[in-house]
Amino acid sequence: MSSITITGGGLIGLFCADILSSKHSVTIIEINAEIGFPANFPGIIHQNQNLSKILDSEELSNLYIFDNGNKINFRTEWFVKLLSHKLAKSKVDIIHRTRIESITPNKNRLTLQLKGSESNLKIFYTDKLIDFSETLLPGPKGQ
Repeated sequence: MSSITITGGGLIGLFCADILSSKHSVTIIEINAEIGFPANFPGIIHQNQNLSKILDSEELSNLYIFDNGNKINFRTEWFVKLLSHKLAKSKVDIIHRTRIESITPNKNRLTLQLKGSESNLKIFYTDKLIDFSETLLPGPKGQ
């Protein structure tokens, strides 16, 4: 089982961790105090079954799902919280308030120099690094 480190605990990073955690050891490094932010827009999806597939048996009533006929709206912040609970159960490590200062390749692994208040780790080793730290999803315009 290889180790994969994801920088950026936004929605894309969380989805990636969810997919990869079934076959890899995954760690998320997030600079903010909470993952999933900024969540500055409501969640919108076309099929309600997709939420159930992602969250498995998690309690969906907290999402305040509203089906307006064309799209299904839900509370993004609760979706992120439920997804983070699922990731924790899948043994995904989440390191908050931490950033990577430097990356050094060593043979088949990467050595990450960490800085932050949440982790006592100063050096972290990983097989692969996926960087979503600069990825933001634009909110739906006019909706």
